[in-house]
Amino acid sequence: ASHPTKRGVVFAGTFGNGVYATDNFGLTWTRLEGKGLADDGRIQVFDLEFDPATPDKPTLWAATARGVYRSMDLGGNWQELNGGLFPFREARSLAFHPGEEGPLFVAVWGGGVYKLTNRKYNTVWEYVDLDGANVTTVFYEPWSGTLAAGTDGLGLTLMSVGAYATDTEPEAAGAELPVTMALAQNYPNPFNPTTAISFDLPESSPVRLAVFDLLGREVKVLADRQMTAGRHEIQFDAQGLPSGTYLYRLETANGAVSRTMSLLK
Repeated sequence: ASHPTKRGVVFAGTFGNGVYATDNFGLTWTRLEGKGLADDGRIQVFDLEFDPATPDKPTLWAATARGVYRSMDLGGNWQELNGGLFPFREARSLAFHPGEEGPLFVAVWGGGVYKLTNRKYNTVWEYVDLDGANVTTVFYEPWSGTLAAGTDGLGLTLMSVGAYATDTEPEAAGAELPVTMALAQNYPNPFNPTTAISFDLPESSPVRLAVFDLLGREVKVLADRQMTAGRHEIQFDAQGLPSGTYLYRLETANGAVSRTMSLLK
């Protein structure tokens, strides 16, 4: 998980040794004490994500072998959020609605898919679908409201869970504008060689959208201009780039946010 505003700061979950952090693009790593995590912090971490809706107040979420945890201080202290998941506690993957008060979805091994209806205030998970399935990953596409769930043995399942935005031309008369800046997960992901990156602007703003490798080197600028309020989608063509994980970073007058994507050739 890449820090949403600080370049080179990355957090990584391990299989049985908790969470590590680097502030120099991975040259050196430090194991975090992880107060509040099960097993004295030496826990299996399957997914580690920053909440995309709060780049100015970085919130780190972890899907682990002992359920879901949240940290408000960059991994120093963790809050267990497993209400409603019992007896299925092995959380494998997280997928965020781009709004701060939107839902958070979790893939649960042996339990299916669950959600926090409003992750800012709610702490009890609700069942969504795939009861009893070994769900390994979830991906939420906010514009269509589609949740994709990958499973062990049942293949890929698509389900409609509610859209984030439906207006294709939000600045038209009577159309509703976004209330916050939001950067969506690219789709498809993983991808080869093209993918779409969508984002919301609550007001007209200078926009810079760029792609970086994990060493912090800028590999492509996708946008660097003034843009109107509303929803925008930009295509990224990775032709000529090697397979691997890349960061894409959105900078606007309202702040900056980053996410990761995977190129598989």
